[in-house]
Amino acid sequence: MSFLSTIKYLVITSLLLPFIFVLPTHKSTSTTKHKIISLDRYKTNRIKNIIAQNNSPVKLEKRTALIIGNADYKIAGMLKNPINDAQDIAKNLRELGFDVTILTDLSLQQMEQAIENFNRQLRQGGVGLFYFAGHGVQVEGENYLVPVEATLERGQNVRYEAYPVGKLLGAIEDARNKANIVILDACRNNPFTRSWRSSSRGLAPPAQTVQGVLIAYSTAPGKVAFDGKGNNSPYTSAILRHIKTPRLDVEQMFKRVRRDVLQTTKGKQTPWESSSLVGKFSFNLENKGKTDEIATTVTQPVVTPSMVDVPSPSPENTTQPKPNTSTNTSVTTAYFIQPPRLTYLGATSNLVSVPSTTYYSTK
Repeated sequence: MSFLSTIKYLVITSLLLPFIFVLPTHKSTSTTKHKIISLDRYKTNRIKNIIAQNNSPVKLEKRTALIIGNADYKIAGMLKNPINDAQDIAKNLRELGFDVTILTDLSLQQMEQAIENFNRQLRQGGVGLFYFAGHGVQVEGENYLVPVEATLERGQNVRYEAYPVGKLLGAIEDARNKANIVILDACRNNPFTRSWRSSSRGLAPPAQTVQGVLIAYSTAPGKVAFDGKGNNSPYTSAILRHIKTPRLDVEQMFKRVRRDVLQTTKGKQTPWESSSLVGKFSFNLENKGKTDEIATTVTQPVVTPSMVDVPSPSPENTTQPKPNTSTNTSVTTAYFIQPPRLTYLGATSNLVSVPSTTYYSTK
């Protein structure tokens, strides 16, 4: 092909090129009805999306609980409430986002295996909770949780027939998770110690300290707790009453529990805690309409009257409406009334932009 022919070919091609691409596009536009979303509707959808994101449930950190209720003691006889207590605590914890294991009437070997499994779960991180309802004893300052088959004819046998609380705390410390709560409703009037030459009532203060652990006792050291006349012990009843209180710090919760138990028992039982927690923990992170606490849901937004002056198109409209391109430099702003502060989301989109508009959402 000669040089002159090449030039002619390029000129003709350049002239026809727009038609090659434009004509099919024109044909498609003339035969298809496009669904057009106006800027008004786009604005509304964007706001709804922001609200939906902020209304999503608070993502909880991992929560793990082991619940043990021992009631059918072979030697000491049947306790009325530990099974009820364990079941009700487990039910509430599940509703609060805990992965719960509940076991009842365990032997010593079963308790050892359950706590070993609990240790492995805690190693995955998060918050752990151990709850025990049943008989507990102390020997030489060490506390023990009593399995159902224990005979405990002599005080010297306790270390071989019961599970040491110190060993439980060691398993929790070994897991190195964020925080742990140990609840012992295990200070009931103990028939085992009646045949012992020397014994101490109730449980002893913890002999060892573990960082990041709150230990809650149903009564003060050396004292006896009541099993209760209802379906739950006075101590567990009070816990169930307050455990779902929104945004209530766990240490404040146990203060309310202590107040209720003192009132119920007319001052005869005083719950007691030992805490080395570093941060704060609340069982229930939701906020049921309280105005003095930080909410977890977003209120409806307040939008300034005229974000765009574009009428909504009719269903038959096949041309895209044009945004307001006036030279007005005032910035239209949409705010969400929600403490504690606002987070800037941006003013543009890959699809349609609302000119001079700034969106905010809660953080």
